Amino acid sequence: MSLDRHENNLNPDVPSHASGRLSNRSSEWWQICAGLALVIAVAVAIFFVQLGECQLWDRDEPRNAGCAAEMMQRGDWIVPIFNGELRYQKPVMLYWLMMAAYQMFGISEWSARFWSALMGVGSVALTFGMARRLFDQTTAVLSGVILASSSMFVVASRAATPDALLIFFSTATIFFFVVGSTVQRTIGQSMATSFIVDFRNMKFRWLLLMGISMGLGMLSKGPIGFLMPMANIGLFLLLIRQMECYRDRGQGTSNLLTLVKPLHPVHFWKTTLAMRPFMLASIALAIALPWYIWVGIRTEGDFLRIFFLTEHLGRSTSAFENHSGGVWFYPVAILVGFFPWSLFWLPVALIVWRLKRDSSEVGCSLASTHPGIILMLCWAGVQVALFTIAQTKLPSYVTPCYPALAMVTAATLVRWTRQPELLSRAWMTAAFATALVVGVVIAVGLGIAGQRFIGQPMLALVGIPIAVAGAIGLLLNFKLQSSNSLIGFAGCAGAFALLLFGYATGRIADLQDNQNILSHVRALPTDAKFASYGCLESSWIFYAGRPVYELETKAIANEPIHQRKFWQPKPRPSVSQFAADYPDALVITTADALPALERQLPKEYEVVAEADYFLKNKKLLLLQRLR
Repeated sequence: MSLDRHENNLNPDVPSHASGRLSNRSSEWWQICAGLALVIAVAVAIFFVQLGECQLWDRDEPRNAGCAAEMMQRGDWIVPIFNGELRYQKPVMLYWLMMAAYQMFGISEWSARFWSALMGVGSVALTFGMARRLFDQTTAVLSGVILASSSMFVVASRAATPDALLIFFSTATIFFFVVGSTVQRTIGQSMATSFIVDFRNMKFRWLLLMGISMGLGMLSKGPIGFLMPMANIGLFLLLIRQMECYRDRGQGTSNLLTLVKPLHPVHFWKTTLAMRPFMLASIALAIALPWYIWVGIRTEGDFLRIFFLTEHLGRSTSAFENHSGGVWFYPVAILVGFFPWSLFWLPVALIVWRLKRDSSEVGCSLASTHPGIILMLCWAGVQVALFTIAQTKLPSYVTPCYPALAMVTAATLVRWTRQPELLSRAWMTAAFATALVVGVVIAVGLGIAGQRFIGQPMLALVGIPIAVAGAIGLLLNFKLQSSNSLIGFAGCAGAFALLLFGYATGRIADLQDNQNILSHVRALPTDAKFASYGCLESSWIFYAGRPVYELETKAIANEPIHQRKFWQPKPRPSVSQFAADYPDALVITTADALPALERQLPKEYEVVAEADYFLKNKKLLLLQRLR
């Protein structure tokens, strides 16, 4: 058969449907490559431009970067150590990647953030691929651009934290699920996508890739790397499988029971088993468990006890470090974090509601007519709901659902450009007008604040792209050029992200002048001791290149200075005891704490360097014993 087709292709007189299909497939691949190249170029520009210009921002960035540096210096790839103590807050994947970057590029801010930026680009590429599978090329390109220019996602992709890793591996898990469980078929002139709702009908390679991704997610941020993608996919399958049951029985789907039926215990159990959780858990654990066992053995169980009981169970049941909030917390956090695309939230919600109503009118459900949108809503909804229940709340906890938000936003806005009757033009006019007003407010506010606090009035430039996006959108929407209005907004959103993170943060970072002190410390021999009194920032440890002892403000008699075991917390000695044991040590403090410190130090100590305390109305002082 293949030979016959080959011969037909060689003979111009013989019609060949295969030749046409080959030409269409080639054109399709070029289209995919062009779209993917575009979104990757946008992501690379936003995530990598001026990536290493700023010093590491306290508190998490220097802790993660410093932990990787200390592990590399010790030649230990198992036990996370920062400031000479066990760092139990996060698993080891980020440190491994940072250590690899340090070995390739040297220890610097750029290399510490390199993998976060690269993972951010990867998440954008996966979002493009998923959106193209579920929707179309236009939606895929817009999804990638939306994600790459969403403020909180850019923060995650430009910061030396594990957030970008978790987003990437969670997105990869759902990407493999989508590719492995969807079947595309042609209906008329369009493509329709249906899902395989039983994982036993999926090819093993996709299950294997899902398990590996979740295992790497567990090494990046703990059990959430497995539980959250499974919960996202699980809720979606509960809905899809229930709709299939209704369709097979010839029942309607518009009654109230459709809201409750998916959670019926029998249906829940059958759906859970259909997901093959034991196989996926086995694959994920095969990836992650060896390190957890090894670090548990090396630290005599201390890491596992603190990591699981304190960092996970504790944060779920109580608010750590006053990071709390009500049910409003994450909607507000996403409204800010998904900016500027959150300006379209109301039109997007109205379009989804209209699609649901149109589906009900023809006796179908939104899950059966638009399964891609339902998957994205389940993905975002589960993430927000579960972290709303948890007591400790941080905006970064819900960033793994940003790819879903990008896709549902892109899908509905593209649908609006093709079916303007879905939405009154007044709603989009209001969205663009809001962008114009917000852009002007940002420009004026940053200009005034920049001039007053840091002498940088040019920070006003950051708000201009949003104002321009709103103005262009209003003009083109008035002229009924809806597609062009979205293109213009997307371009301005990318410019806003570049200005905010590539320019404005660099101007603010110019105030970080503590290098006058830290370079003095770094120039000393590596065995020279360094201590702080009444103040301590994580970045000092990273830039000083050595651990920092925290001195007690109240004297403690006979407190031992040396650790009993290498991973345990360092003692907090008194000033007099530390000075007696380490006469050549340096001490950093603030100007207001200096009198109390001098009363406890030998008279030979003098101030040898000073600097402004970043974002605080204080002076930092470095004291050293002069002979």
